[in-house]
Amino acid sequence: VDATIAQVINDLQEVKGYTSQQAYNLVYNGGLTIETAQDPEVQKIMDEETSNEDNYPAGAKIGLEYALTVVKPDGTQTNYSKEMMEKYFKENESSNFELLFDSKEDAQAHIDAYKESIVEDGDKIYETINMTIQPQISMVVMDQSTGYVKGIVGGRGEKTESLSLNRATDTTRQPGSTFKIIAAYSAALDAGGLTLASVQDDAPFCYTGTETPVNNYDRRYRGFTTLREAITSSINIVTVKTLAQIGKELGWQYVQDYGFTTVDSRDITESLALGGITIGVSNLELTAAYAAIANSGTYIKPKFYTKILDHNGNVLLDNTNSESHTVIKETT
Repeated sequence: VDATIAQVINDLQEVKGYTSQQAYNLVYNGGLTIETAQDPEVQKIMDEETSNEDNYPAGAKIGLEYALTVVKPDGTQTNYSKEMMEKYFKENESSNFELLFDSKEDAQAHIDAYKESIVEDGDKIYETINMTIQPQISMVVMDQSTGYVKGIVGGRGEKTESLSLNRATDTTRQPGSTFKIIAAYSAALDAGGLTLASVQDDAPFCYTGTETPVNNYDRRYRGFTTLREAITSSINIVTVKTLAQIGKELGWQYVQDYGFTTVDSRDITESLALGGITIGVSNLELTAAYAAIANSGTYIKPKFYTKILDHNGNVLLDNTNSESHTVIKETT
C-alpha cells in the first residue's frame, strides 16, 4: 500500500501536474478509487514465508536505532546519537560491542543503562527507539509481461507505522554477482560479438591500471573457460575480463537500459561487472531488470496500480499501457 501511494502521488504530479500537497490531499481526501496491481494470494504467500521463522538462521538479533535529547532545567539541550551510545558501551562493556541484542528486553536494558549515565534529576528527555529484527530482508514479485508488481515485502517483522522504511523500494544495496548477467554477459552476447562458447582465461588478473586482484569465490583458477561455464559457476575473473573485452562503457549503457536509476557515470569501471558500484540498487529495480530478460528482452517499468478513478468514477489515470523498451534481442 505504501509503495502504491508513493507511485500514485508521484504520477499525479508528473502526469497531471498537481503539486505535492495537492496530490497528497487528493489521495487521502479526494474519494479516489485506486485499482492496484497486487495479487492478494501472492501477497499472502509472501507474508507467510516472510513471517516463518524456519526460513531464517537460528539466533535472530534485535537491531537498535536510538536517539536521545536531554533538556536541562536552564533550557540547554544536548542530542545523543546511536553512534554515541555504541561508543559508550564499547568503552564500558566490550570493544566489540554492536547495537545488536538477543532480545528486545536486552536492548531496553542497555537503553536504560545508557540513560542512567546521562540523565540527571530535573532533566527532560525525548527519545526515539526503533527495534528491528535482524537479519532483514525484502522481496518483490512482478509479472514480467505486464510490469505489474504482484506482491512486495518491505521488511521482516511487524509493521508499526504508515509509510515506514520500505527495503524493497527505498534502500539500495550492492547487487554483487546478480550484476554479472546485467552488466557483462547480456551486453557481451547482445552487442559485444561474443557467444556462450567464447573463451576467457581464468588466471590471475588485476583491474586494468591497478594492482588490485580479482579473486574467484573458491580461490582457484580453471584456465580457458567458456562464458557458459563462467555463468553457471559464477566465475569472477572471466566476468571482469568479458566486460573489459567488450568495453565497460557498453556494459554501463546496458545497465542504464535495464532501468537502474541509482547507477551513474562513476560506475563506468570494470568492477561494475561484479556489482561493485557507488550507491547500490533497489530490490525493485533489480527485479525489473531480470523481468526484462524473462520478458524476451523487453523492459517494462514496474507498476503498483492499473487505474485511478475520481470520486465520480471517471478515469483520472490509466496505467495499464506499459512504459517499455527493448534492452536485448529476443535471441539473446
